[in-house]
Amino acid sequence: MDSLFVPFLAQFDDAAWLRTIDRIAHAMHPVDRAPTRVWFHLYPLALDRLMTKATDPHAVAQRLLLKGRWCLAQQIDSSHTFLYGHRFWPDVRQAVIEYATRGSAPSSLDLGAQIKELAGEVSRRLGRETELLVGIVAIGLRTLQQVGLERMIGAPGTIRMPPSWRRRTPEQV
Repeated sequence: MDSLFVPFLAQFDDAAWLRTIDRIAHAMHPVDRAPTRVWFHLYPLALDRLMTKATDPHAVAQRLLLKGRWCLAQQIDSSHTFLYGHRFWPDVRQAVIEYATRGSAPSSLDLGAQIKELAGEVSRRLGRETELLVGIVAIGLRTLQQVGLERMIGAPGTIRMPPSWRRRTPEQV
């Protein structure tokens, strides 16, 4: 499946993503503003690119003293469980895949505008406030950039959240 959108995303590095997140933070619900920014620091593109190029990623991980689960490709559906927006992941993941495989050009070449546009589309589908989706949509697009379309499609798109947490409002969180 070909996508012109994935090469478009490839032009953005960590600094460009953080500038974009800072620029659209006002459009995010406060419950996910800081967690979204934290997520972008937990899964830096620079580390992913370093590991992709390394002949022995395990040795590099040891040298960098990496602990925990740092490989985004191994946790596409679970890397963002600490966000309120995680509850919307199955729909966001599907929308990101659809957005990436559209035959038409996006309405803007501004990444922030695209994030807000896609968040608006998902919010209309779900009948939820757009501001609750902006952070998780940004994470979805960055995940697409980092893991690629095939892996994104291959992820089951499930959420890991106790049912009692799913009923919580942003204000309760």
